[in-house]
Amino acid sequence: MYDTDESEPSSTPLDRLVDSLHARDAASDGQERPTAILWTDLGREWESLLPQLQKRLPELFVLGPYEPKARTGPAIWLRCVVDGTLDAPAPSGEGVPILYLPGFERGQLRAGEACPEAVRPLVELLYRGILWNHPNGKDWTVAAFLGSRRGVGLDIAADRATVGALRGALAEVAVRPVAQLRGRRLDADDFNEMLSEDYRRDLLRWMADPDATRARLGDAEWTAFRQRCADKLDFDPGVEADVAAGARLGDGRGAWATVWVWTRLGHSPLAAALEPLAGLADTTRNAIGGAAPDDIAATYADAGWRADAHARAALARASGPDAALITSTVRHLLEPWLGDTATAFQEAVERTSLPRRGEQPPVKAREDECLVFVDGLRYELGRDLAGRLQRRGCEVSPGHRWAAIPTVTATGKPAVGRRQEPAPARARRRPPQSDEGTRLPDRRRRHPGPAVGGRRSRLAGDRQNRQVRPRSRCRDLRAAG
Repeated sequence: MYDTDESEPSSTPLDRLVDSLHARDAASDGQERPTAILWTDLGREWESLLPQLQKRLPELFVLGPYEPKARTGPAIWLRCVVDGTLDAPAPSGEGVPILYLPGFERGQLRAGEACPEAVRPLVELLYRGILWNHPNGKDWTVAAFLGSRRGVGLDIAADRATVGALRGALAEVAVRPVAQLRGRRLDADDFNEMLSEDYRRDLLRWMADPDATRARLGDAEWTAFRQRCADKLDFDPGVEADVAAGARLGDGRGAWATVWVWTRLGHSPLAAALEPLAGLADTTRNAIGGAAPDDIAATYADAGWRADAHARAALARASGPDAALITSTVRHLLEPWLGDTATAFQEAVERTSLPRRGEQPPVKAREDECLVFVDGLRYELGRDLAGRLQRRGCEVSPGHRWAAIPTVTATGKPAVGRRQEPAPARARRRPPQSDEGTRLPDRRRRHPGPAVGGRRSRLAGDRQNRQVRPRSRCRDLRAAG
């Protein structure tokens, strides 16, 4: 039987498994070389490694549906592969065929008449071939092979949770350097961490799109992700809602405080965006409401504007491979809040109308003040500007008022300033005349003169009536300076 030692050149559990299988391809005790290696696996524990194993072992064939290109097929086809008959592909390389039989155990092949028909054509290979199994005659389980000196020689806890976590993380464990796995007892937490190391990143992805994240992770990784969240954050994504995760992330209390430590240490590409995303989750927990529009405006001016500020800060960090994730997370958190707030605002306006033109006093500057009109300064940007000015030692008193609709320069600027009186009409210039009083042509004219019937020229009318067409926007609540 193959045995491992410290001088073994293999560096990963996958290497040890390949070497162990190859070690069975040898004659012993005066017997001939086996015609095939039979690998039974009643619990299908090794199936997750098949893609990696078939790349390493061109002589590996699997009992399953008939797909010759994938090297899988029924028992009679596997028998033809071993015997080299029909059109079955011949094993490449120098090794004898290795037949992996998931769902069956060695005892079933030896059961005579009780042998399942699905594997009966392979019974005869028990005498011409050899089994890859534990020295005690049973199938090699994952935990037994990794924990045995004849396998990898790791120290693995024997509890059910650890065995389950190991099977789920097998594809990841198999490619880890053995040196990294030795020197400590490995338990369920270790294997779950290998499978879902960046569980905070996966949590954000799940918050952004629960269904897509569940499908992407697959059964094994999803189970490990749930277990990691339960162990580290006392939160189960399989039971609790995504909005609940956003609320806890916003609180940052208890076990969720570790998220902030992780953020400041920069252990993930999403670290820079975590703080504004958490702030967004906290601010959008409850929609803004009120009996009248002024109540809603006061609530927004007091704290609601922070949702827009957090969203803008998170999107400013949306670059690189995580840009789509950050953007979708912002949308997931912000859109429901905006929808509920907009509905509450519409209902309030139906009860109490907004002030009409002239019902709000104009914004005036005192003698020692300067009034600055800033185009496009949203309210949360205004609060950001106020904070920066305060940090520079300025005295700032933020305020708010209803903006003109649409909130563009052509309507917003006149609404907050004094009404300007129209400029007096220019005196009509008399056309030049000669000394005799006859009319001379005016060479300085750049457009035709008055048309017949007193109608002005089209160009002159266009100049006088030219207007700025306002762009449409859909935001009801804006700052006016």
